[in-house]
Amino acid sequence: MTLLVGGAELGGTKCVLAVAESPTTIVKRIDIPTETPEKTLKNIFGFFSNYKLNSIGIGTFGPIIIDKESKDHGLLISESKNGWKGTNLFTEFKNNFDVTVNIDTDVNAAAIGEYNYGAGKACQALIYITIGTGIGGGV
Repeated sequence: MTLLVGGAELGGTKCVLAVAESPTTIVKRIDIPTETPEKTLKNIFGFFSNYKLNSIGIGTFGPIIIDKESKDHGLLISESKNGWKGTNLFTEFKNNFDVTVNIDTDVNAAAIGEYNYGAGKACQALIYITIGTGIGGGV
């Protein structure tokens, strides 16, 4: 049986959701609008519930507490996206899925992906800068 991994990139205007067999083999990918936390999370959970996942990785807009030792790990701490401040994404995902959940900022997640599988694969170091709904960077 193939182990499937879920990936969610929560952006300021849309969320990209994917289920993959490996980092380079995507089984299904969809885009949904980023709306209220309740509506968006319901749509995300509905999509992922169609698959037997081994783990879920989340890259999200921030600012967010990404310290795994913090009791507030996964908490959005600013109103960068209207209505999302105070939403704890880690808790929401763990309450809905009994799998490993990893969370980071969207830019850090993109930097890690490029370093391991993309343009930075042959590099010793990588700086990733993005300009979208917001501006961010990952090293």
